[in-house]
Amino acid sequence: MADHGSTWNIICKNKKTLNKEKTKTQLDSWLQTNYYTYSNEWVYKNITPKIVCEKFMQDSESQQLRDYKFFCFNGKPLYLKVVSNRYEEYAAHFFDMSWDKVELNSSSTVYRTPSPSKPAQFDEMVEVVEKLAKGFKYVRVDLYLVDQKIYFGEMTFYPDAGYGEYPSFLHRYLFGKQLNLHDPQNPY
Repeated sequence: MADHGSTWNIICKNKKTLNKEKTKTQLDSWLQTNYYTYSNEWVYKNITPKIVCEKFMQDSESQQLRDYKFFCFNGKPLYLKVVSNRYEEYAAHFFDMSWDKVELNSSSTVYRTPSPSKPAQFDEMVEVVEKLAKGFKYVRVDLYLVDQKIYFGEMTFYPDAGYGEYPSFLHRYLFGKQLNLHDPQNPY
């Protein structure tokens, strides 16, 4: 993956079948590209391009890597988006912190798969998220759960480069009402 862009990933499940020439061409292209020109995200503007290789991760039970995206307001996670099958049949499900499903998507395509079960490590995941989100008015904290072990993904203050389309009025309302941008005691 490239650390200076978003969604710049090459998934390699087997090094023997990896097209090395095609991969090298793709990586060279990314190294020559300033992602800021696509998204105007200031954090990418002056970053030194680097390629990062990570170990392939996949849960042995589900045979996938689920992404647990916690939406945190004032240091507390309130909503969770669980993304499954990111590179095949993308599916996303929203929950509150009681693991009750929240219908925040307007498109039925994101519900093609059954809702994932609440993981046994959910309370521990919430503890980790609360530590990371402490002191921030808004942040999304992403975690992975692989074979009952929690891994940190990322923290972002503007998911989807701030351009994400949330067509559901309920989604916009639930998220928007959590933000208190005029708190002089907490400028962050």
